Amino acid sequence: MVKNIHIFGITTASGKAFASKLKKHFNDLNIFGYSRSSSSYIKFDLKKPNIYSLNNPLDSSILISFGPIWHLSKFLKYNLQNNPNEFGKILGVIATSSTSVLTKRFAFNKFDKNLTCKLREAEKTLIEIFKDKQTNLKIIRPTMIYDDFKNKSDQNINEIIEIISFLPFILFPCSSGKRQPIHAIQLANVASKFAEDLILRKVGNESEIFLNVGGDEEISYLEVIKRIQFNLPKNHRGKKCKIIEIPNRLFNFLISPLILMNQKSFESFLRISANLSGFVPSCKIINSKPISFPYKTNDLNS
Repeated sequence: MVKNIHIFGITTASGKAFASKLKKHFNDLNIFGYSRSSSSYIKFDLKKPNIYSLNNPLDSSILISFGPIWHLSKFLKYNLQNNPNEFGKILGVIATSSTSVLTKRFAFNKFDKNLTCKLREAEKTLIEIFKDKQTNLKIIRPTMIYDDFKNKSDQNINEIIEIISFLPFILFPCSSGKRQPIHAIQLANVASKFAEDLILRKVGNESEIFLNVGGDEEISYLEVIKRIQFNLPKNHRGKKCKIIEIPNRLFNFLISPLILMNQKSFESFLRISANLSGFVPSCKIINSKPISFPYKTNDLNS
């Protein structure tokens, strides 16, 4: 029986929403939140497994991490080697990875190659260390996570907002690829669904480990930008940016000099035309009505 929930990355939007939902549905659970910086939670740093340890009971526990999966894998590997009796009592681990392990696996720039390598190796490590243990492992791979538009820490959305706020116009390929943005609270709802299944004993060790998940709607990258622009405040500078659609061949020709200057940026522009969607919609996992992008927080707290 699950009695304790240990949450890494609790200060993220997903972490906060996850904790709030579990408290609402299971008021008898002991929920422990860990943070490197916030004084509101237990001081902890996954990157320093030899310094920090979990002082709270691990028996009848689930561990959930919304931080980088490579930090979690190293922490658990270290502790399972050095404290196997205690960490062997963990009933379940839910780790968030990224669909980048799939969508960027053929990247040729060093940054993206290193990222996919770190993701892949971390996933392999988790599978390896729990393969002979009675621990349920779920690795959730979300795509294009975003938070509310006002959240400055949200890189996916704010990069777009900064560009359209700075430039009077942008050139964009007329045929852009599909995207499936997922809100941070949606990710929390997906994670809480698996946590609830573990708590209610609805899953076994034979369940599928990986879940590639996205939002409820597949839309073009161009439509993503248009909807972001439409939902900006009335007097926001980004409202004035004009989006000029040009043929894909012309767009690719215009960005071609970047291959000599910045391969990462060049590949990022190339991916505008690629379909990075087709993942399981979150609504199918949590059995809810599909919600259109951009998601409103009130729609997601049900």
